[in-house]
Amino acid sequence: MTMLPDVFLNYAYYWRRKWAIEMSELQGPPNPHKMLVDTTRILPSICTSIKKEDGTIITNAKVIGAGFVPKEEHMIKITKIFKEHIKKEGMDAANTVAFGRHELQTKEDRAKMREFQKKSLKLLIEHLYFEKDEAPNKMDFTKLCTIELGNQYPGKPAHTWNYVQENKKGTLLYFTPPVLSYEIRCNIEIHTEGPYFDFIHAVHDVYFGEDPSEMELPTYIFNVEEVYDNSATPQGYGKQIA
Repeated sequence: MTMLPDVFLNYAYYWRRKWAIEMSELQGPPNPHKMLVDTTRILPSICTSIKKEDGTIITNAKVIGAGFVPKEEHMIKITKIFKEHIKKEGMDAANTVAFGRHELQTKEDRAKMREFQKKSLKLLIEHLYFEKDEAPNKMDFTKLCTIELGNQYPGKPAHTWNYVQENKKGTLLYFTPPVLSYEIRCNIEIHTEGPYFDFIHAVHDVYFGEDPSEMELPTYIFNVEEVYDNSATPQGYGKQIA
């Protein structure tokens, strides 16, 4: 496995700490235009492929939310803290089934979610988004992660899920307008239980709240193999940086 380089960590990880602090201190709604650009650092495309019997290669890409992974010795503790917070704030699955996490139709629901997320951001800053002197000791920067949200709907294609059953190689592609872009080639692990599964669900739900329909969805660990700077800059245009 390969360590994510500093230039990418500055772009996607250390930036996320700064973003979380800004959002936790924000008064009123965020600027929608800034939010649109900011979230590109969180939402890469995952590209996967399979080879058919006739030799044809079929590719697929979809946008996902990708997160960072703590070292195993810290993971269980962080997961426990996040799950306790979710339950304490009434955002566990037993409560959100009535709350309607995805709908948020009432003013009270939206206010409840905003308050929950502000509290959650402070937890993320304290337990996951560390300063540069602390992060390498607590984070495993050879990995990224996500939940497979696409295979929960009966009758839908679930391309990524189907492809990774056959081919564990994939590529994460980040693009932040107007010029920044990073390509991370990786080996994909599927986790349907265990510490990684529990952590990935916890870090998702600590910001969005639990959803009863998503509690058992599979998760992916992306083990980094190669990293390229695809930015439209003199340092980029496909230069391998790790």
